[in-house]
Amino acid sequence: GGSAPVVINGSSPVAISVNREPVLCQGELLTFTASHAAKYQWQKNGVDIPQATQSTYTTGDPGSYTVFVTDVSGCTAWSGALSVQVNQKPQPSVLISGPSEFCLGESTHLSTQTFASYRWKKDGINIAGASFNAFAAGKTGKYSVLVTDQNGCRAETGEMKIQVNPLPAVAVSPGGVQDKCKGEELEIRVLEPANKYQWYNGSTVVLGAESQQLLV
Repeated sequence: GGSAPVVINGSSPVAISVNREPVLCQGELLTFTASHAAKYQWQKNGVDIPQATQSTYTTGDPGSYTVFVTDVSGCTAWSGALSVQVNQKPQPSVLISGPSEFCLGESTHLSTQTFASYRWKKDGINIAGASFNAFAAGKTGKYSVLVTDQNGCRAETGEMKIQVNPLPAVAVSPGGVQDKCKGEELEIRVLEPANKYQWYNGSTVVLGAESQQLLV
């Protein structure tokens, strides 16, 4: 904190004290306290603050603050001035450079603008080790990042929803090893329907085999 002493009628000094450093982030508050007197009038930038007539005054606005005091003898004096600086909060956002919905085993790239420090969260819980401006998200959840700028002011982004879909379970019928005679055909069918199909013979693509069933 700091103080700005003033002497009234040669008596003990009267001072303004503050409960914290007078450099704030947007939305934070600071309280001034004037030492004992009979009456008080707080001012901001030389203008009386309406109804600010107590020994304390709380503000979140920038400016130069003083207090005009009257002691029990009716003597008056001004305090010295204390300046309050208010820094704007950062305005981060989550940027995504890939899809927000994808399959299990894949991931998408999340990032934010440049700040002094970062803390990524998933569903409101800090992600261990996620303290850079970018993060690879590979799990379903709502992602956000809490940032701190060079002034020590903090802000958190809105949430980015990521959806990770499970891989389809593939079962074919008939299963196992099947015997057939030369010239016979065997139909193999995928049991569960899907949007797309591609059959393989080992690791080789079977050209044109893009339906739920395959004749071999």
